[in-house]
Amino acid sequence: MRFPSWSLSRFVTPSLFLLLLLSACAQQERVTSYKPFFTGLGGADFGGQAPVDPLKGHVDATAVAPETKTIIEQPNGKKIYRAPAPSILLAHIEALLDEGTPEADKTLLEQLIDENTQEHYRRHGAEPIEYITYLHENRKQIAKTFARMPMGEHTPTVIVDQPGNRQWVLRLTGQASEGLKFREVWVRQDMGMWRLEWLK
Repeated sequence: MRFPSWSLSRFVTPSLFLLLLLSACAQQERVTSYKPFFTGLGGADFGGQAPVDPLKGHVDATAVAPETKTIIEQPNGKKIYRAPAPSILLAHIEALLDEGTPEADKTLLEQLIDENTQEHYRRHGAEPIEYITYLHENRKQIAKTFARMPMGEHTPTVIVDQPGNRQWVLRLTGQASEGLKFREVWVRQDMGMWRLEWLK
């Protein structure tokens, strides 16, 4: 038995429309975060679902590769101190202050103290090396502040503010900030490396 062409098309067209409508309304599932407890353990079986890291592709401005050298000794014996993260900067400052030699003070000023700070001293008729003297005079207070931010910018009691371009403020909060002369460490990024501006 033959159906008239118009009746077949009348049946197919609404059915096709309904099929397309249902497929468009179907919900799609996408795993955005799935990181089981044993992720990273060799041979771990996750039932066919590979772990998904929601931070994949996120760039941490303070992340430092394990192979990154933070102190480079040149053939002439001079050391280059590199601070690709604020936490490394704090460690370098303490080490050079503890060394306490004129050479260490010069290295600290030239390599780890921001140019804005040095210019501030010059504008007020003083030599930038006086800032290093100030740091030595307050060495014990600096040690207390740095001890309460052992992971630098990643310390849980530290809030990081960004008041300006490439400028960060590491601010101690709560009980960690009590009884300190310095509660803020102002740092600035210069050519990918961090330098100290102020302690407040």
